[in-house]
Amino acid sequence: MGSPFPALLGGCLALTIGASGARMALAQTAPQTAGAESRKACGFTMGPAAAAEWDDMGGADGRLGCPTADEASTVASPAGTQSDVTAFGDRGAVFTIRSGPQAGKAFAITGCAWRLFFGYGGSGGWLGLPIEDGQNTPDGQTQTFEGGKVTLTRATSECEAEPTGPASESH
Repeated sequence: MGSPFPALLGGCLALTIGASGARMALAQTAPQTAGAESRKACGFTMGPAAAAEWDDMGGADGRLGCPTADEASTVASPAGTQSDVTAFGDRGAVFTIRSGPQAGKAFAITGCAWRLFFGYGGSGGWLGLPIEDGQNTPDGQTQTFEGGKVTLTRATSECEAEPTGPASESH
């Protein structure tokens, strides 16, 4: 699977993943987290939770680099959770959760988790939204979502997603 990249198409932000052509459209509407606390970074606007997560990851000089679009609202997850997203090109994205038990928190999705997340339908797909940032493990890395878990095994470079929880029952 190739790297995702954002492109503006007719008022929507479309994220396309390589040859598979998997695509997730995000409404280019003002995010719910926008306001006086929003800030510009590299010419793009992001809400305060996304900005804090981005700063924690090193900002423009970190793993995500500069944002490639303004923060925008996403479609609801299968669990009904609402979120906003700040895209960072092929490096990943930061999702700010607006409803549910994680409301007000922001989580980054990078690497293989980023590719599988969009390959399985993004925020509206069976994985749903992230409920934590990626966690390093002795064998690689994991990231937990509302409906599943993505695991990277470093020794084999295998990246797999497995369903867990009620949001995955439709998978």
